[in-house]
Amino acid sequence: MSNTFSPLIQPEELVKLQESSGIILIDARAGINAEENYQKEHLKGARYVDLNKDLATVESDPAQGGRHPLPSFQKFSEVLSRLGIQP
Repeated sequence: MSNTFSPLIQPEELVKLQESSGIILIDARAGINAEENYQKEHLKGARYVDLNKDLATVESDPAQGGRHPLPSFQKFSEVLSRLGIQP
Protein backbone atom coordinates (compact mmCIF):
# COMPACT_ATOMS: atom_id res chain seq x y z
CA MET A 1 0.00 0.00 0.00
CA SER A 2 1.39 3.40 -1.00
CA ASN A 3 1.31 6.47 1.23
CA THR A 4 1.15 9.13 -1.46
CA PHE A 5 0.06 12.70 -0.96
CA SER A 6 -1.57 14.86 -3.61
CA PRO A 7 -1.34 18.66 -3.49
CA LEU A 8 -4.80 18.75 -5.06
CA ILE A 9 -7.92 18.64 -2.92
CA GLN A 10 -11.64 18.73 -3.55
CA PRO A 11 -13.57 21.99 -3.00
CA GLU A 12 -15.37 20.46 -0.03
CA GLU A 13 -12.03 19.67 1.62
CA LEU A 14 -10.92 23.28 1.18
CA VAL A 15 -14.08 24.58 2.84
CA LYS A 16 -13.50 22.27 5.82
CA LEU A 17 -9.89 23.45 6.11
CA GLN A 18 -10.92 27.10 5.96
CA GLU A 19 -13.51 26.56 8.68
CA SER A 20 -11.32 24.58 11.04
CA SER A 21 -7.64 25.40 10.64
CA GLY A 22 -7.21 29.10 9.94
CA ILE A 23 -5.28 28.51 6.73
CA ILE A 24 -4.48 31.48 4.52
CA LEU A 25 -5.03 31.12 0.79
CA ILE A 26 -2.71 33.05 -1.49
CA ASP A 27 -3.71 34.01 -5.03
CA ALA A 28 -0.42 34.75 -6.79
CA ARG A 29 -0.82 36.20 -10.27
CA ALA A 30 1.31 37.99 -12.82
CA GLY A 31 0.54 40.15 -15.81
CA ILE A 32 -0.81 43.56 -16.67
CA ASN A 33 -4.35 42.82 -15.47
CA ALA A 34 -3.45 40.47 -12.61
CA GLU A 35 -5.04 42.42 -9.77
CA GLU A 36 -8.05 43.38 -11.86
CA ASN A 37 -8.60 39.72 -12.74
CA TYR A 38 -8.25 38.77 -9.07
CA GLN A 39 -10.90 41.36 -8.17
CA LYS A 40 -13.24 39.85 -10.76
CA GLU A 41 -12.84 36.27 -9.60
CA HIS A 42 -10.91 34.38 -6.93
CA LEU A 43 -11.37 31.70 -4.31
CA LYS A 44 -13.31 32.90 -1.27
CA GLY A 45 -10.91 34.26 1.32
CA ALA A 46 -7.86 34.23 -0.97
CA ARG A 47 -5.41 37.10 -0.54
CA TYR A 48 -3.82 38.66 -3.61
CA VAL A 49 -0.10 38.93 -4.24
CA ASP A 50 1.63 40.07 -7.39
CA LEU A 51 4.05 37.38 -8.49
CA ASN A 52 6.51 39.86 -10.01
CA LYS A 53 6.35 42.60 -7.36
CA ASP A 54 5.79 40.61 -4.15
CA LEU A 55 7.30 37.18 -4.69
CA ALA A 56 10.22 37.89 -7.01
CA THR A 57 13.00 40.34 -7.64
CA VAL A 58 12.82 40.73 -11.39
CA GLU A 59 16.16 41.68 -12.92
CA SER A 60 16.54 43.32 -16.31
CA ASP A 61 18.47 40.26 -17.51
CA PRO A 62 16.59 36.95 -16.91
CA ALA A 63 19.93 35.14 -17.24
CA GLN A 64 20.74 36.59 -13.80
CA GLY A 65 18.59 34.50 -11.47
CA GLY A 66 15.90 33.35 -13.88
CA ARG A 67 12.48 34.70 -14.68
CA HIS A 68 11.21 34.94 -11.10
CA PRO A 69 14.19 34.90 -8.71
CA LEU A 70 13.25 34.86 -5.05
CA PRO A 71 13.09 38.22 -3.26
CA SER A 72 15.34 39.11 -0.36
CA PHE A 73 14.44 37.62 3.01
CA GLN A 74 13.46 41.10 4.24
CA LYS A 75 11.10 41.76 1.33
CA PHE A 76 9.55 38.29 1.59
CA SER A 77 8.98 38.62 5.35
CA GLU A 78 7.29 42.01 4.78
CA VAL A 79 4.94 40.45 2.22
CA LEU A 80 4.11 37.58 4.59
CA SER A 81 3.41 40.04 7.42
CA ARG A 82 1.13 42.09 5.16
CA LEU A 83 -0.80 38.89 4.38
CA GLY A 84 -1.18 38.08 8.07
CA ILE A 85 1.25 35.17 8.00
CA GLN A 86 3.37 35.00 11.14
CA PRO A 87 5.88 32.43 12.41
